Amino acid sequence: MNLGKNIIQLREKAGLSQAEFARLLKVPQPNITRWESGAITPSIESIIKIAKALGVSIDEILLTENEREKLEPSNHALLKRFKSIEKLPNKDKETLIQFIDTFLKSKK
Repeated sequence: MNLGKNIIQLREKAGLSQAEFARLLKVPQPNITRWESGAITPSIESIIKIAKALGVSIDEILLTENEREKLEPSNHALLKRFKSIEKLPNKDKETLIQFIDTFLKSKK
């Protein structure tokens, strides 16, 4: 687990500075620095706040990509597609869900 590096990468991917991230989480900015450097570990409550603020799962904060892949189902291609679908606008997601539901009903 490299919690600090994961927080840095996810924060930067979201386009947030440490100060902006601290304001978003309502924590002192030095906390962000300490979390990212590994000087302190955020509480579980803080990890949940981080995940919600960045729109990611807790495992994305806590685990490396390799660690997550070991825990995920063996069909990585399908999982990657679902993750891509999650990023689509709601209208597109609803259309895909309707299509999938219809397809699955036809296979019963």
